[in-house]
Amino acid sequence: MGTKLTRHEHLLGRLHNGAAAAIIAGAAIITAALPVARAGATGNYLQNGVSSVVAGGFPGAWAVDSNGLRGAAGVANIGTGQPTHPAMADRIGSLTKTFVGTVALQLVSEHKLGLNDKINSYLPAGTLPNADDVTVKQVLQHTSGLPDYWESGTDPLVLHFVSDPSYRTLTWTPQQLLARISSQPLDFTPGTQAEYSDTNYIVVGMIIQKITGHTTQAEVINRILVPLHLTHTSFPITSSNIPFFHAEGYSYDVDADGNPIVTPLPQLGADPSRNFTQYNPSALGTMGAMISTPADLVTFYKALLGGQLLPHNPDPTKDMNVVMKQTVPLHQEGWPEGIGMGLGIWSWDLSAIDPSCHKTIYGHEGEVPGYDTWAFATGNGSKAIAMDVNLMIPDWDAYVATELPTYISLWCN
Repeated sequence: MGTKLTRHEHLLGRLHNGAAAAIIAGAAIITAALPVARAGATGNYLQNGVSSVVAGGFPGAWAVDSNGLRGAAGVANIGTGQPTHPAMADRIGSLTKTFVGTVALQLVSEHKLGLNDKINSYLPAGTLPNADDVTVKQVLQHTSGLPDYWESGTDPLVLHFVSDPSYRTLTWTPQQLLARISSQPLDFTPGTQAEYSDTNYIVVGMIIQKITGHTTQAEVINRILVPLHLTHTSFPITSSNIPFFHAEGYSYDVDADGNPIVTPLPQLGADPSRNFTQYNPSALGTMGAMISTPADLVTFYKALLGGQLLPHNPDPTKDMNVVMKQTVPLHQEGWPEGIGMGLGIWSWDLSAIDPSCHKTIYGHEGEVPGYDTWAFATGNGSKAIAMDVNLMIPDWDAYVATELPTYISLWCN
């Protein structure tokens, strides 16, 4: 684990393409005996999509769009057979970054923060000794070069989190998370390229707290959740509970080499150590600890892309609605084509994958132990689609073969 992992190797880093195929094929066989529940309008495109995800080997999937269509398939609880439901909540992982990034851009609009400010002017002295030249904009846009404490670096925290249950009860401070990579050199010269790193949004959270005097969680609640009436969204700091109607979340274990231990879903559901519904989320912090539902995410991304959360400015260089969507192309091994990094948000040119689909959407994907979530909207917020699943498979290839084409199809077919 001494080398930097790519997202192609994904969270657990040692998979071969054949292993990913085995996961998908094996999961498809072992889920055949599980009950598949369907909700929403029969035959609607969301229903077709989530049903295909379950057929591809996931326990359950559910989705909502901004037109009121809903779909759900598979099971929310492997052990009991409880069906999924479109109103279920889950841990949304890196979609947290869009909420946190929005608060940062609000502070920029309020002239309390500058995009060109150096991050170390807001952090305790010595926190990131190799990051003197890194700016606020670079951490927001993943062009900072900071190593990823969670998924890569020399000792990815997620490896321990997935394989050792004791890690799921620990409380981490932001400073402790940054300390895991503070002695490592930057991965590249700041501002020269984009490379996704969860560390960036631990930094953004610390900056927000320094400026406002409040936790980032409190700022997100007061500035976004309350005004938009997102009553089924929360931002826990250490609480392990999901306080809403929710699906159970699952993840495979890994062996000593980081390879997934593919487990039939009935056995997965019977093993308490593979249930990732409840855990202390402080290891994810301001980069990935939020909880939400597809409906709340649709409301949020429609509002953000529709210009309801950031003030408008006649100068486009100072209008954060415009600046947010100015993206840097991401050419990172294993990532889908067409993705660009904006400020707290991704752009995704779907024609890079499906040449017949001339759409660019904005949003985020987020996977954490137990769950994976997709939520994107059109550039003007006129339409949004959110989809959740309740299994984290430890390899990006598995997502590419199942969830990714399904989610694209929701927009393109």
